[in-house]
Amino acid sequence: VIASRLNLQFSGLARLKDGLQLAGTMEASTRSIRELAKWTGNPLQPGKGLGPFSARAGLDLTPRTIKLSKAKISLDGMNAQGSLSVKLGGRRPAITASIGMDQINVNTYLAAPSNAPAASTPATSEWSNRPIDFSGLKAVDANLSIATSQIVYRDVKIGTTRLTATLMGGVLKAKLKEMAFYDGKANGVLVLNGARTRPVIQGALNATGLNGFRLLRDFAKFKRLEGTAQLRLSLAATGRSQRELVSTLAGKAAFRFTNGAIRGINIAAMIRNVQKSILGGWDKSGNRNTDFSVLSASFVFKDGIGRNDDLQMLGPLVRLTGKGEVDMLSRRINYRTEPKLVATLKGQGGKTELSGLAVPVIIKGPWAKPKIYPDIKGILSNPQAAYDKLRQLIGKGKGIDLKAQKKKLTGKLSKKAGKIVDDTLGNTVDEQTRTSIKKKGRKLLRGLFGKKKKPAVQPQ
Repeated sequence: VIASRLNLQFSGLARLKDGLQLAGTMEASTRSIRELAKWTGNPLQPGKGLGPFSARAGLDLTPRTIKLSKAKISLDGMNAQGSLSVKLGGRRPAITASIGMDQINVNTYLAAPSNAPAASTPATSEWSNRPIDFSGLKAVDANLSIATSQIVYRDVKIGTTRLTATLMGGVLKAKLKEMAFYDGKANGVLVLNGARTRPVIQGALNATGLNGFRLLRDFAKFKRLEGTAQLRLSLAATGRSQRELVSTLAGKAAFRFTNGAIRGINIAAMIRNVQKSILGGWDKSGNRNTDFSVLSASFVFKDGIGRNDDLQMLGPLVRLTGKGEVDMLSRRINYRTEPKLVATLKGQGGKTELSGLAVPVIIKGPWAKPKIYPDIKGILSNPQAAYDKLRQLIGKGKGIDLKAQKKKLTGKLSKKAGKIVDDTLGNTVDEQTRTSIKKKGRKLLRGLFGKKKKPAVQPQ
């Protein structure tokens, strides 16, 4: 059969009584499933995708069912093998399938951006107000078992995946049993409820061994963090646009990066510089990185704001702890951190209670260019007075008062030396001799830790 919207070849048995019935093998193709459905009097809901289609399979056809066995199917450029059945006559076609696919390209079914300009404000211009089209979820009902080599969603690419999914009345529930995800592994669940006036998205994900740089680059267009990542997410959002979804984001999230680096930002230099002046943004140092062995934090989200009180970074030159919040909608950050410069190359497992800058540092403002300054009262209204106070606290910005530390150490050693003399000599010498030995010991310590006087210059 060759028609304008369908090419069909069939070999087998056919019956016309009580409607068309076929049993045999078939090959079929159409330039558009949507056009074919409309032509047969079963129009689908408006949406993208469901275009070019071809199939070769064993066929069992009745007026209310279509069954394909040992099928080889191509739809919208995606290829699959397996079995499939479709029930007709209800409110929507109902599909049951067990198939293996070379790829699932979700972008094929995402609505094209509207030509109408999106209303926005400067603070939220990067979150779109364009409506997200969930109407495709109402086109069919489905019960699917799928294995695929790749899933593509916008810029995100996922490797070998096994999942089961049900789609009923505009509600998609998917369970990710196994997923090769950015060089690591992940499992989770996803629910898209497109049946409501305000669609709801819920998801949970556990992932380990991820390539953190590629993950953040593809998901968030963020290219400053690298390392091996672990993620735990349990989040939900509701809305008809990106902005609405972000503003309602709620749930919990946690991450842990190991053996990585913050690209193009020298945190050690920032800590030194913040003791001298208020910084108007990240200290971007070209190709210089801040290496770390561990960077971790956990968040609780409500109304698009993530609150965190256990930020920690361990590195060879910097230790950092902190707490604060991230406003996803306005893309702003408000953190109070306690950084410490250290003189050790042992980052992993290192203690965070080490000497360094004693004054906490505030990081506040837009993600891209926050203000960074010491946590001192009046720092923003009167910076000069605040920095004068800071220099008094930390020895003119050097972080450690070496003179005071030296004096303290010398005093401790002097007392220790005196005790050793008493314990060693006991009553074998008189008090005058014991005192003389102690004085010589203290003089030796002063020579080791104090400044030696320069010899007088002899006239030539």
